Amino acid sequence: MSNVVVLGSGAWGTALAMHLSRQGCGSIKLWSRSKDVCQTICNHRENLRYLPGYRLADSIDVQSQLSLVLEKVDTIVLAVPSQAVVGVVDQVLNILPQPDALEWVVATKGLAHIQGRHMLISDYLSDVGIPTEKIAFL
Repeated sequence: MSNVVVLGSGAWGTALAMHLSRQGCGSIKLWSRSKDVCQTICNHRENLRYLPGYRLADSIDVQSQLSLVLEKVDTIVLAVPSQAVVGVVDQVLNILPQPDALEWVVATKGLAHIQGRHMLISDYLSDVGIPTEKIAFL
């Protein structure tokens, strides 16, 4: 992994970004849909709302603008709540020219919710054009 973006700045996403940074996995970006959470993390280098007491490395770039974190990305770690998967992935697909060329790591538990039905997140990603060999799970 060289350019990794973690989508989701809850406790799980923040912890994953911190772990990847400590393991030397290259450039790590953390995306928060909330500008307030993003600003707090940037100001304090700590996720005071979801993971207080743990300092983020200065090397982790925290952003609330999805298009910025997706620049030059090689690997996407999906760590958003399951009910947000479809919306976030749809946004990613609208921004990236070739999302099927990236590695996808699903760290979300649960099922994707699509038009009143539930499906495995891997099935959803396959349905939107991500090759199964590009999808891994935690």
